[in-house]
Amino acid sequence: MADLTLVRSSSRNSAGGGGGSGRAGRERSSTLGRRKTMDNEGRKEGIIDEEDEDPDNGIVPEWMNAEDVQRSKLYDRFSDRKKKLIVALVAVSAFMAPFSSSAFLPAIPAISEDLNTTPTIIDITVAVYIFTIGAMPLAWAPYSGLYGRRPIYLCSLPIFALGSMGVALSDNLATLIVTRTIQGVGSSAVLSVGAGSIGDIYQRQERGTAMIFQALHMEQQTDASCIFHPGILIGPAIAPAIAGLLSEYVKGNYGWRVMQWILCGLGVIASVLCFLYFPETAHEIPIEGIIQARRKKRADEGLPTEPRWKSSLCSFVWLNPLAPLRLLLLPHILAISLNSAFVLLTTYAVLVPLTDTIHSNYGISNAAILGTFYLAQGKLYCAAGVGNAFASFCFTGRMADHTLKVWLKKRKGVYVPEDRLRATLLGGGLVLPCAVLALGWVIDLGSGKVGLAFTVILLFVNGVGLMMILTAANTYCVDVLQHRSSEVIAVNNFARYTLSAAASAFILPLIQAIGLGGANSFAAGLAWIGFGLVCATIRWGEAMRRLGEKWGGTASAGTNAAVIPKDEEKGEKGLEEAPVAPIVEAEAEVNNADK
Repeated sequence: MADLTLVRSSSRNSAGGGGGSGRAGRERSSTLGRRKTMDNEGRKEGIIDEEDEDPDNGIVPEWMNAEDVQRSKLYDRFSDRKKKLIVALVAVSAFMAPFSSSAFLPAIPAISEDLNTTPTIIDITVAVYIFTIGAMPLAWAPYSGLYGRRPIYLCSLPIFALGSMGVALSDNLATLIVTRTIQGVGSSAVLSVGAGSIGDIYQRQERGTAMIFQALHMEQQTDASCIFHPGILIGPAIAPAIAGLLSEYVKGNYGWRVMQWILCGLGVIASVLCFLYFPETAHEIPIEGIIQARRKKRADEGLPTEPRWKSSLCSFVWLNPLAPLRLLLLPHILAISLNSAFVLLTTYAVLVPLTDTIHSNYGISNAAILGTFYLAQGKLYCAAGVGNAFASFCFTGRMADHTLKVWLKKRKGVYVPEDRLRATLLGGGLVLPCAVLALGWVIDLGSGKVGLAFTVILLFVNGVGLMMILTAANTYCVDVLQHRSSEVIAVNNFARYTLSAAASAFILPLIQAIGLGGANSFAAGLAWIGFGLVCATIRWGEAMRRLGEKWGGTASAGTNAAVIPKDEEKGEKGLEEAPVAPIVEAEAEVNNADK
């Protein structure tokens, strides 16, 4: 591994002067926004300030080669103000899917009464929606790479608005299922395409949005996680409370329909905003080359020029949406995806029947009050979305950071991707499964104010455990498959939401068969199985990754021990050491400052 001792750049040395240079270097080492680079070819190592990093000011930093300069221009197409607008539009779009999912839950009794059916049957519509938002990103993601990001937004958001309108107008169960499916198709696009949009406009070293994952070395996940948390995580927290208020205080059983009209309006607003202000962010659009080749061929053959819309239609390319599922053949991806799926399954096993169980055990029928129970479980989501509340800051940020630093010291600076998973052990082995287990038996056997108080506390603890697990799981998947990050996230979400859909459909019959305590015990058992898979990945992760590479997976990008084939001129073995992870660099910087 390259020497990790960091020194100042030559531009700073010339201006720093004599004996105070060491102290000045230590002061600068604590400032964010600087780059530390180690060059295996023998160039000088340095710490570069932000003002020295901009090639547009005429000063090309010494760590940049021609390829780096050319790449940086791709990210300078938009001003900072425009980038913030793009980020805001992505966050608003990301809000739709989880909000419309959670808004349904406290209104299930009202919906079943309005459509003359049972809550168990209405749960099927919840399952259909969850499965749709899990499966459709497998189709949206590859087409965004072919046609660009903007067409996907302009296509999916109106579909969501139309689906919401259809749900609001549904007068029977069949119509409700069909329109919920359409709603899910439209809302699911941003779950996969959003990460690509953020990755298009921010370079990997731009870490201003890294509010939760403070020391990751990913290309997209650092930005995407923080962008999506406000949208994806605030939605489940506040939607049930709003839906509960509408269900309780709107006359008749029309409150849930009003909620869907609100979602329709949000979809229309988001569609208009994206049409007016969302630019194409993709670095290249392959379909343009296909269209131009077709038009050129027609011109060479003397055929009349056809309208562009016809050229686009005739140039349509069929992409297999199931192709990314091949990533599940990689043992480590399969293990972490199953763990994530089991963890999210427990959450839906708790939330879907919550209205019915609270009503039957504690006699609470007010939908507005019932909605606050979902808010109790979702406080941690909301906190993560805002980025400044206790659970997100301490459990998903500092805990992961501390875990990485501890193991980096133990390994003398060698970064192993599986070390990140150690931050999930407390949540996956103790907090979440124990909360789910206790919650089932407290609601089943408890009564009165004491039982109700414990229910609220356990819902909150369940939210803590969920946050401790899922964020690190997503991050690990991108760590080991950086070049296929969109696909691996889509596959991970597919596994999560497929099992969650099954839980939504079968949880009430299971509760009726074995009781709430038994059903939650079963869910907690699945969570512990997922915990075992994480432990196995931590123990045998390197072997699992190497086995995955033999089966055609992408080489791990982030393990210092990994090697990447290069030209023969690199040496007798033709190998080059993988890049040093930023967390390793940060640790070296701290050690250097202590000296």
